[in-house]
Amino acid sequence: MYLGYMSLMVCRNTIIVASPAMIADQSLNLDKAGYGRLMAYHSAGGVLGKAVSGFAVDRWGGRAIFLAVLLLTAGTTAAFAVVKNFAAMVGLNLTGQAAKSGGWPAVAAIIRSWYSPDQHGRVWGVISTSSRVGVMVATLLLGQLMVWEVPWRHLFLISFGLGAMVFLLSFFLLKSGPEAVGLSLLPQTTGAELEPRPHPLDGHTTKQAALRFFHSKRVWLIAISMALTTILMDFLNFIPVYLAESLKLGSGVAGKAATAFPAGCFVAVLAAGYLYDKLSRKNRIFGIGGMLFSGVISLGVLWALPRLGLTPDNSYYLAVFCIFLFGLAVAPAYYIPMSVFSISYGGPFCGFLICLLDMFGYGGAFVFNYLGGSLAQEFGWGVFLTTLMAITLTSTITMVSFLYLESKSE
Repeated sequence: MYLGYMSLMVCRNTIIVASPAMIADQSLNLDKAGYGRLMAYHSAGGVLGKAVSGFAVDRWGGRAIFLAVLLLTAGTTAAFAVVKNFAAMVGLNLTGQAAKSGGWPAVAAIIRSWYSPDQHGRVWGVISTSSRVGVMVATLLLGQLMVWEVPWRHLFLISFGLGAMVFLLSFFLLKSGPEAVGLSLLPQTTGAELEPRPHPLDGHTTKQAALRFFHSKRVWLIAISMALTTILMDFLNFIPVYLAESLKLGSGVAGKAATAFPAGCFVAVLAAGYLYDKLSRKNRIFGIGGMLFSGVISLGVLWALPRLGLTPDNSYYLAVFCIFLFGLAVAPAYYIPMSVFSISYGGPFCGFLICLLDMFGYGGAFVFNYLGGSLAQEFGWGVFLTTLMAITLTSTITMVSFLYLESKSE
């Protein structure tokens, strides 16, 4: 699972690393506004994929869908190496993200089969780092290749090679659950209980589960929170272009510097996954909420950076540090609460619930990506960052409200 999801993120982020070079390639006729719209269709593909992958996972199992996701994502990544116009880029971005978006619900189904509930926080924490490692591999490795003046189209072929190799490994090594290797099924319970605890949704239809989700305040709050935090995570889409333009960096250097964001995410989710299981529900409010609010501060420093009168080198190091802190602040809220809640509340429909919540996330990201490039193009990066600060503050309020209701539930 770890290698598989890491390779998905390498494929997904290849276009982000290559974005400064693609914008500079006059044959593509691509500017910041066009790039933002391109990434909006990327998010639309996520909505499309989530609309079907939840049902697919619950019907055919996590392993089968995970393998299909790996194969389709690698294939669409390879096709980018020969793309020549905006319409083709939109089609590939839409299709590739639709395929990749099935990875997380597939992982949820596999985790539910292999791990007990009292381990879910730390397991999700570890698996979530695979996403950030994938981004770091993409930004560091592919960014360095761009520094060496490797053509941007070749980056997509390299990512395809990695994805194809991991698909083959997963095909032979990834097992759907304990029964696939002759072990007994894992009881879905905690502590010293010996018998599986029935879930409230056992025996329900998908329609009945959907109605329960619709009437839940916690589901609505975490859905809105996902829409907002996905926007914050998608700041990564613009970081290389932001650094290249604001700090006058080369395309390869800007791509490598963007590693600060996934590096912050990696540190945060690895620690938060273990702490989430150990913290009381009340203390999670202060931990996750406080980290999100610190993201507002880091964006504020980025906004004020041009006014501080620093040398170019100092501006660069401060910008990279703030981007690292922003990833550190946002990642736990994005990955852990929704993932743990979906398994515990969704039970046998955890894949379906994760897809519903992720659809909200991709929907929010679609709007932001579509408008974000135009904001930067027409009004500058200051307005862009101000908008992102407002979204981060709203996300903090929503997540705290969700965690408060979680602390009151049984």
